Amino acid sequence: MKDFLKSLSKRLKGNIAGYENYHRVYVPEGQSPKFDPKEPLRVYVLFQHIQKMLSGEIAVIAETGYSWFNCQKLKLPRKCRYEFQMQYGSIGWLVGVTLGYVQATPKKRVMISCIGDGSFYVTLLDISIMILLIRNRQ
Repeated sequence: MKDFLKSLSKRLKGNIAGYENYHRVYVPEGQSPKFDPKEPLRVYVLFQHIQKMLSGEIAVIAETGYSWFNCQKLKLPRKCRYEFQMQYGSIGWLVGVTLGYVQATPKKRVMISCIGDGSFYVTLLDISIMILLIRNRQ
């Protein structure tokens, strides 16, 4: 096995893209990098804003992927509800869950759903139903 791995390693090219991407988005616990209001919106800036919005009247739901990792770092105040998708993942899970959660907890005034772009695209019909339900509540 040792000989096989040694000869295989000579044929492979190094690829550190994943490592570099991790360091590009990683924000150490307890540190909030400064940002310029004129720069493009970055994930860590978005989550700084989400952190400031949190209260006991809010529910946060996180989908697998970057959303899940970033939501795990949020400091939740008392009575702030938090739900997340297990790591086996299922694209589109969160949009339907958000629809059901809003219907089941009408007293929660605000819900923050951290949804990936793929889930958003495959569940546009669910989103249109949510818009109709919101209009009917007003």
